[in-house]
Amino acid sequence: MATIERAMGRWKWTPAGWERVLQPVAEETPLTLYLNGAEFVTIAVTPDHVPDLVLGFLASEGVIRKPDEVSILQWRPEDQEVWVRVPNLTAEQWSRFGRRALGVCCGKSRPAIYLEADAATTRPVPVQEGLLTVEDVQFLSGILADRHHLDPTGGLHMAALVDPPRRVLAIRADVGRHNALDKLFGYALRLGEMQDNRVVVFSGRISSEVLLKVVKMRGGVIVSNAGPTSLGVELAEELGVTAIGFARGSEFSIYTHPQRVVVPA
Repeated sequence: MATIERAMGRWKWTPAGWERVLQPVAEETPLTLYLNGAEFVTIAVTPDHVPDLVLGFLASEGVIRKPDEVSILQWRPEDQEVWVRVPNLTAEQWSRFGRRALGVCCGKSRPAIYLEADAATTRPVPVQEGLLTVEDVQFLSGILADRHHLDPTGGLHMAALVDPPRRVLAIRADVGRHNALDKLFGYALRLGEMQDNRVVVFSGRISSEVLLKVVKMRGGVIVSNAGPTSLGVELAEELGVTAIGFARGSEFSIYTHPQRVVVPA
C-alpha cells in the first residue's frame, strides 16, 4: 500500500527565528482510470485504498451498482494507472458520465442541475427515529477532533463509516474530499456493508455533491465539523438525511430530520 504522506523540507518561523525542518506533507498523485481499454478519467488522489476508491467512484458515477460487475481491477502504482473491465457496461451508462440533467429540486418545483448518474442512482433513506443520543453525536465529533493524530500533514480530508451508535467500521483519508467518501463507498460495496441509516463522519462542508454521495451509501446521518450549503440542506430534507454540522466539542447543529437524535427532556 502506498504511503499517504512524504517528508519534505520547510522553513518554519518561531520567536527564536527561522528553522529548517522536515514536515510530513500529504501525498498527492495523478491517477488515470482506464475503463474497458479506453482512458476514462484522471483524478488527483492520495494513493492508498485505491481499489476501494475506484469501486466507489464507479458506483457513485452510475457505471456500476455492485462490485461483482467488475471482472478485472488492476492497480499499477508504478504507472499511476488503474485498468478496469466492466463486461456488461452499456453505451447508455458510459454516455451518462459527467452529463447534466435538469430536474426539479426537493419537491419545491424549482429547477436544479444534477448529474444524470445522480438521478438514476439516488433514492431517499428511511428515517429511523432515536438512532443516536446527544452523547453519541459528541463521540462521533471526537473522531474529527482527533484527526490531527491520524493526519500529521494537516492536508487530508477524513471520512468515517459508523454502524450506529458508535461502531467505527472504517476511516479513510485523501487530499480530495470526494475521494475520501468514494473510498468509504468502495469499502462498503466490497464488504457488503450497504445498510440503511449508517452514519458518515466527514471533515468538510456538507455540499449537495457530498450529500448525494452519502445517500448513495445509504447513509442516514452525516456529521461534519463544517457547515452545509443551502442545496445540501434541501437535499438532506428531501432524501431523508439528518445533516449535523459544526460538530465541535460538546456543540453541534442539526439542520434536517432531528428525530434521529434523542434530545434529553
